[in-house]
Amino acid sequence: MSQRYVYLVDADANLNAHLVGELGRYGFRVDAAVDSNELMQLKDDLPSLIVLCIDPKRTGWAVCNRLRKSATLKTTPLIITSAEATEKDFEDH
Repeated sequence: MSQRYVYLVDADANLNAHLVGELGRYGFRVDAAVDSNELMQLKDDLPSLIVLCIDPKRTGWAVCNRLRKSATLKTTPLIITSAEATEKDFEDH
């Protein structure tokens, strides 16, 4: 696992690009994607942190569950963000 390697998953490509630039200024290596497909395929060089945005369709919760069941990614720290999910949504999951 590479130190200071962050993987962003957010459907907003513009936000991803902005965060890649900003985190890069602080020495983080950042990969970003609009879905979790590439992340779920990683076997080597795993991120030290995953930032996952929960989308309005709630498919993000399914991604979260898949990450927690993944043999390679289940121990990776995960930060969940959302502009639309409620506190109850977070409590329920």
